[in-house]
Amino acid sequence: MKKSITLEYAIEKALDGEAVLFAGAGYSFGAKNEKGMVPSAKQLKTDLMKELGLENTTTYGLETISQYYLSKKTPETLVQKLRSCFCIKSVANHHLQIARVPWKRIYTTNYDQVAEKASEFVEKDYQINPIVLSDDFSHSQKDHICIHLNGYIDRLNTKKLEDEFNTKL
Repeated sequence: MKKSITLEYAIEKALDGEAVLFAGAGYSFGAKNEKGMVPSAKQLKTDLMKELGLENTTTYGLETISQYYLSKKTPETLVQKLRSCFCIKSVANHHLQIARVPWKRIYTTNYDQVAEKASEFVEKDYQINPIVLSDDFSHSQKDHICIHLNGYIDRLNTKKLEDEFNTKL
């Protein structure tokens, strides 16, 4: 017999530090970088196309547009562009509320620092540590980490564009 979990039970487990958070697309909404709001993938694609002088009429995805961007610009230029987009200066109140929950672990598909920055701004006895899949987990703590499944902006360099940020050089 399948047992269902109630919302109250799930909240209790989260508040007891026994739950994980998955932060996907949309989690960064409301965070700000040096230029304003953190762009969505769609907005980043539009920005790259505009910078290249292209009209925003293509159905190509961000990966294809970023590869085209690299064919016209340098890897260093793309790294700088991504850093300006995903290095976080401030987070929204909802990020702070989420950060107050003692998540056992956080998984995210986002490159940005929202989880880590929000964790810095709330009072608790630990900080969230960023991890990427290429890290050696055998000697690191497994609690209070944020696993960046697609790469982490603080560790981005031209060598990691292809392997962690899924961009072909």
